[in-house]
Amino acid sequence: MTEIHPIALGTVRVFLLKGERNILVDAGNPGDDGKMVRKLSALGFRPEDISLIIITHGHQDHFGSADRMREITGAPVMMHANDAFSIAEGKNQSAAPRTLAAKIYMRLIKGRLSKFTPFEPDIVIDKEISLHEYGVEGKIIHTPGHTSGSISIHLDDGTCIVGDMLMGRRPAYPMFVSDIGTLRHSIRRILSLNPRLIYASHGGPYIPADVEKLLLR
Repeated sequence: MTEIHPIALGTVRVFLLKGERNILVDAGNPGDDGKMVRKLSALGFRPEDISLIIITHGHQDHFGSADRMREITGAPVMMHANDAFSIAEGKNQSAAPRTLAAKIYMRLIKGRLSKFTPFEPDIVIDKEISLHEYGVEGKIIHTPGHTSGSISIHLDDGTCIVGDMLMGRRPAYPMFVSDIGTLRHSIRRILSLNPRLIYASHGGPYIPADVEKLLLR
């Protein structure tokens, strides 16, 4: 069974998946690389133990330190084609604020987003792929809605990691959404896999029954 190690980096979490080899899911904000390396070390992992870095979507609190972690670990970076251009252009993938609080937040941070060096992922995907060759029993599936290139990890033991598809202490839609109908479809797809537990980057983990209630609101 794959071990999941959530790693808190301020307001966002990344995840270390331990199987026969190890995968890092997301890479935090710009400048988070040193903190990640220290926390990985505290868990007993060396940077060179990582076989792959998966970026769940094109927002900088998820890919901000991917370039540095690639240098430190020697592991390739994987991302969906629909969001990969954001990193290459040094931009965040577009998503509209869904709530008044999100609109206020955008006004507050306008012009103050951290700068990061544009780079291109090593592996750009556009379909479901297995993670077995990287030492983890699971697969990546395309789950758009938060952004058009958002992806999730479905492990063979029934656990899912969904990036920003869901967030909050109890499951809620993300503050920013590219398409709410597509997002709801992606949530249903995850639920159709009969997940045991659902991990997210800003809240959770969630049990499927609570996520099902969200879709009924």
